[in-house]
Amino acid sequence: MARGSFCKGFIFLVPLFLFLFGCKNKFGQLPNIDDITDHPTLSAVDIDLYQSQNGKTNLRIIAHIVNVYSFQEEPTTDFPEGINVEFFDEDGVVTSYFRANSAIYYDKQNRWEAFGDIQAQNIEGAVFNTEYIEWDEISGEIKSDRAVKITDKEGTFYGRGFRSKQDFTDWTILNPTGEFLIDQNEFKGE
Repeated sequence: MARGSFCKGFIFLVPLFLFLFGCKNKFGQLPNIDDITDHPTLSAVDIDLYQSQNGKTNLRIIAHIVNVYSFQEEPTTDFPEGINVEFFDEDGVVTSYFRANSAIYYDKQNRWEAFGDIQAQNIEGAVFNTEYIEWDEISGEIKSDRAVKITDKEGTFYGRGFRSKQDFTDWTILNPTGEFLIDQNEFKGE
């Protein structure tokens, strides 16, 4: 019996000894870990989000991966593998959309940035192609300072930078380039 008690005590003391003396850090010190702000507080796969105002859906976001970084000085939501955004009118009809290879949402500013192979289309059928856009939800404006190609029923327009409403209507190319056909009657006052 004494031998059995010794074995039980030995089995208990060995793990306790390894636990107490196996750590490199002294008691009271935390192990060195990565900064928590570098890691998402929430991650999701294959999301389909709807935003509504006054009980009516006005926005749909579809993305494969979403990472929310809540502990950063400027909290962000990251869409590293692409995003599709659809805008709805009051009747629930899609009026415009855009897709991009990646996007970031800045929570405090209510501002988006989208990157890479961006294609957008508005309710009038105009198609926008660029590599970068900024979308300010507060002002309802979308803009870019990069090369842009806009194709509508009037033709294809090129330039550097554009501004539009967030539904991609009322657009203006900031620095147009290329050849343009001009109706001379517009300049004769007829």
